Amino acid sequence: MKASRLLANVFAVLYFVFFMIATLFILLIMPFMCLSDIQVLLSTGFAVPDNPNMVMIGVIGIIIGLSMLIPALKIMYYKLPWLAPFVKIFFCNSLIMAVAFTILNYGYEVQNPARHRAFFWLMIAQIVACRLAMSFYFHKRPAKSLEETEHEQPVFVRGQKQEEKAALPSF
Repeated sequence: MKASRLLANVFAVLYFVFFMIATLFILLIMPFMCLSDIQVLLSTGFAVPDNPNMVMIGVIGIIIGLSMLIPALKIMYYKLPWLAPFVKIFFCNSLIMAVAFTILNYGYEVQNPARHRAFFWLMIAQIVACRLAMSFYFHKRPAKSLEETEHEQPVFVRGQKQEEKAALPSF
């Protein structure tokens, strides 16, 4: 095994262990965390001054983006073909719920029952509209593994030499 290939594999494994496992766990529980935050907001009637959900979405987006952009980190998506569709769908779901909480939180910044009801229904409409849009999008473009969506795999995964890659037609 070449040293660069070994280094890429080690880097991908370390990135997966230290960043992606926590990210996957957060993606799993974040919609439930947002529902819990919404329930607390509705029961207390007071807005939360700090909204950690959007910060978590930003950090998760950076971690996922790096793992899909850097060829050495893309290895994990080829070794675990379920990972790419899981990340896409659960990231969208977490983003929808975080935006819903942000909308409701904004509505509860002022103590006005009419404003509370309006923003509650706005939040419900946003969740339904975004879930319908997400369903339509994934119906038209199903979430597939990277092997199914890309014409070529990175050299690290295929194990081909650079000369063989140059001989392949590019699309």
